[in-house]
Amino acid sequence: MAEIFKFFNSAPGDERWHYASDFADFFANVLSSGLLHKDGTPNLQVKVNAGTMQTYVEAGEALIQGYQYQNTTPLFLTHGLPEPNLDRIDRIVLRLDKRNNARYIRLFVKEGVSATNPAPPTLQRDQYVFELSLAQIRLTKNTSTLEPLKLIDERMNQDVCGIVYSLISVPTSVFQQQWDYWFNNKKQTLENDMEAWQALQKQDFDIWESQEKADFDAWKSTQKQEFLIWFESIKDILEGDVAANLATRILALEQTVGTHIADDVSHIKWIETVGGTANALTATIDGLTSYKNGLGVSFPVKSNSTAAMSLNINGLGAIPIKKANGTAFNNGKAKGVYTVRYRDGAFILQGESEVEVGKQIITPSTVNQAITAGVHDGTGYVVGSPNLIPANIKKGVNIFGVTGDASTYPAPSHGTTVVAGVYDLSQTSRTTWDFAKSIYPNFYGDVTLVFDLAKYSGGLNDKVYAYVTKNGATIGQGNYSTNSSSSTVFTINTTVLGTDIIRLYISCGSSSNGMYVNNSMFLLCFGGTPPLGVFEKNF
Repeated sequence: MAEIFKFFNSAPGDERWHYASDFADFFANVLSSGLLHKDGTPNLQVKVNAGTMQTYVEAGEALIQGYQYQNTTPLFLTHGLPEPNLDRIDRIVLRLDKRNNARYIRLFVKEGVSATNPAPPTLQRDQYVFELSLAQIRLTKNTSTLEPLKLIDERMNQDVCGIVYSLISVPTSVFQQQWDYWFNNKKQTLENDMEAWQALQKQDFDIWESQEKADFDAWKSTQKQEFLIWFESIKDILEGDVAANLATRILALEQTVGTHIADDVSHIKWIETVGGTANALTATIDGLTSYKNGLGVSFPVKSNSTAAMSLNINGLGAIPIKKANGTAFNNGKAKGVYTVRYRDGAFILQGESEVEVGKQIITPSTVNQAITAGVHDGTGYVVGSPNLIPANIKKGVNIFGVTGDASTYPAPSHGTTVVAGVYDLSQTSRTTWDFAKSIYPNFYGDVTLVFDLAKYSGGLNDKVYAYVTKNGATIGQGNYSTNSSSSTVFTINTTVLGTDIIRLYISCGSSSNGMYVNNSMFLLCFGGTPPLGVFEKNF
């Protein structure tokens, strides 16, 4: 095998030749491919140029297979528009190309394939081309600007990029010696810290123990004082004839309890069994001989009432049951429990179990009627007209079955016109749909969409075509076509929201000559069709 040695100077009669690949091989043997860094921070960061279809790469350096790259100023790269209905993922790559017709390292946008679930494009790494991926970005369908939040930095991913590191190993014994020194030093430090911490914890515990003892002594003293006060209050009972003193106290207590039990006004009496019919209830209460103002009773209802209800207790007479507003109560429900108090010939219901709006009881399907601009009339009803109407709810929001139509965008004045601009392309033999212009109304309301169409050249049978979309869906008649070389105006009546995107697409089909003419207009007119001659203006 031949011996190889490099990088010696030439001498008379002994020329030494060295190629760029020799130096690249040398650096590739000692340094990995990746980004050079400063203080651990990589360079060549990719950012989005807001509001455009561009990304840009900041200054920095890299090393790829021993070849050096340097970017001294921010470099801007343009991405192609995404498709109307599919997303795409692009990569920003730094590419080494060693082929004779190339011999460079440059930045490129590597475009991905549009799909429902798109994937970033695969990096090329063979004997001629080697790529590093600085970042990837997802392009959202039907948009004309890049979103910064969709950018993913890949510089620190060693599989696709990474930072340059040395490929030369160091004897492990050196690291072992350093590790042993650090470990022993750290071990002693940790032991000292542990002893200091334990001493501090003991000191804190001693302080806590002393405080707890003081708190317990204070509590014990308080309890002793309260016991002495209580004992002083019963000392008279425990002196002399204890039994007689206790008997006197018990008798007084019984009299008080008996008076309390016999009070028909202060207590609500429970009636377990209610007889009679659903409308005419009967009940029995021991000891009740007359109706007194304030008499309160609670009772269950066995079946739904069908008319005004009454209650007859102990046969003292049927007393009508009324609501707080004085009207008859006729809405008793089976298994319901009701409380009433007697007052001037009527049992007044204490709290109703349902709320009524007009003559209608509120249910989940009618609760929105209670959210009104009206007031409570004092009779148990809510009066007034509901404010829960579409005009008061944000457009598209549904509340209790009412869908709002209030837009956050203003309605334009009559005759307002929004122009998308002039489209001029005389290229021939174009068989694919060409994206021409977009309109962003930023208004809501009924509008007339207007655009003109004309072929650039060709025979009578040559045609040009166009179609218009709103938020990606074709509107109006769909495809429009003309074989006239003079301007043909088309109109579409539609309704727009502030967030809508309206776009015009143009094609010449399979014609070899036809194409749309200069000054092809595209505009929205609010309040009717624009006046004649609008397309003759110089926009």
